[in-house]
Amino acid sequence: MNIIDLIKENDLVSDFRIISTKIERYELYFVHEKIETVRAVDTKETNITIYVDHKKYRGESTFTISPSDDETKLRKRILEAIKTASLINNKKYNLVKAETLKGEIDSNFNNYKIESLGEEIFNAIKECTDKSKAQINATEIFISKKIRHIETSTGLNKEEISYDAMIETIPTFDKRKKNDSVELYSQIHFNTFDKETFKAKINQNLKDVISRGKAIKPDYSISCPVLFRSKEIAEILSAIVNELKYQTVYTESNIYKINDKIQTKPLYSTLKIKMLGKANGSSYSHLFDNDGFNLDSKLIVNEGIVKNYYGSNRFAQYLHKKPTGDLNIIELSKGKNSVKSLKEEAYLECVSFSGLQVDLNNDYIGGEVRLANYYDGNKIIPLTGISISGKFSDVINTIKLSNKQVIEDAYKGPSLALVSSMNIF
Repeated sequence: MNIIDLIKENDLVSDFRIISTKIERYELYFVHEKIETVRAVDTKETNITIYVDHKKYRGESTFTISPSDDETKLRKRILEAIKTASLINNKKYNLVKAETLKGEIDSNFNNYKIESLGEEIFNAIKECTDKSKAQINATEIFISKKIRHIETSTGLNKEEISYDAMIETIPTFDKRKKNDSVELYSQIHFNTFDKETFKAKINQNLKDVISRGKAIKPDYSISCPVLFRSKEIAEILSAIVNELKYQTVYTESNIYKINDKIQTKPLYSTLKIKMLGKANGSSYSHLFDNDGFNLDSKLIVNEGIVKNYYGSNRFAQYLHKKPTGDLNIIELSKGKNSVKSLKEEAYLECVSFSGLQVDLNNDYIGGEVRLANYYDGNKIIPLTGISISGKFSDVINTIKLSNKQVIEDAYKGPSLALVSSMNIF
C-alpha cells in the first residue's frame, strides 16, 4: 500500500510532506560494573503533513502513522488532517523545490562492530573510575543509527544516515564522615568516538561529584569574576541566536536587528557567531532540515554586531529573504585566553545550575548555583546554595573566552568564558 496514492485520492490536498525515521539502537544497562540488560531496538516512525490552500491561506496538519495502520484507518486520518488544515489561516508559502539527495553524516562508528563500540565506551569509563575516589552507580549506553527520509509533493526525495551515542551516568561520592553519599546526573552525546576526549568528560564528572560531596554553604560574602563552562555558554548564545531567527523577526518580537551591537563596549573578547548544519563530533549534525532544505552555515554575529538573520524556508518567504534552513548548531569563535590565564586570579566556576536564566527583554542573567568551585586566590573551595545575577548588557561586554575549543551537543566553541559585573549572594 502506497501512502502517497492514498493522499492523492483527495483533491483538497494541495501539498504533502512525509518524514520517515528508522532507528536501530543498541542499549547497554550497567549497575556499578555489572551488566544488567542488553537490548536491541528497531523502530520506525512516519509523520505526514497535509497542506490545504483555502482562499488566500495555507493550513497544515501533521499526524503519525504506524506499520499496523490499515488502509481504512489511513484514509480516515487523512480526512481528519484535511479538515484541521482547512481551519488554519497561515500566509501561503511554497514547499522546497524538487531535489534528490542521499548522504551520510561523518562518523567513525562504522569502524566498529556495535557490540565492540559499547564495550570500548564502558572500558573507557572503567579506566576513569579505577583511578578516582568517586564511583559510578549506574551507566546506560545507547548507540543509535538513524535513517531519515523526506519526500514531498514537489518531487523532493532525500535520505540521511546519522549516528548518535548517548551515555547516561550517575557518578557517586561517599561522604565518609557523615556516612552518606551524593550523586550527580550526567548525559553525554557524540557521533564520533575519541577515547581521550570521552575520558576527559568522565573524569570531569567524577571530580565534580567529589566537589559536590565536599561543598559548603558560605557564611561570607564573595566578590569575583564568574567562570561559565560550555553548557552555560551555549545557553547564553541560544538566547541571542533565537532573537535572530526569521520566525522571531516575522512576529516582530526580536530585540536585536541588523547592525545592532550586542556588545556595546567589549572590554576583552568580541563575539563571532555562526549557525551550522553540521559539526564534526556533534550528533546534532544534519545534511538537511525537516523541510528538506540543504544546510550549510551562516555568519550572524561578527565583532559583537548583528550581521544576518537565519531561518526556515517558510519564514524566509514571508520576509522575502534567502532561506538558510533550520540551522541548530551554534559555533562561537574561540578567544585568545588560555584556560590557565582565566584561572590565575580569584574566580567562581559554576559547575551545576538549577537553571541559568537569560532574559534579554529585562536585561538579566542569573540563577541558583547548586555547585560551584570558588578559588579565593590560594585554594579551591567547593560551594553550594548560592546565586548569581547581573545585567546581561554589562556581563556580555566583560566576557573573556578561552582558546580551548570543545564540542558539546549543539555547541562548538570555547570551553570556558570568564565574566565580570555579576553579583554573588
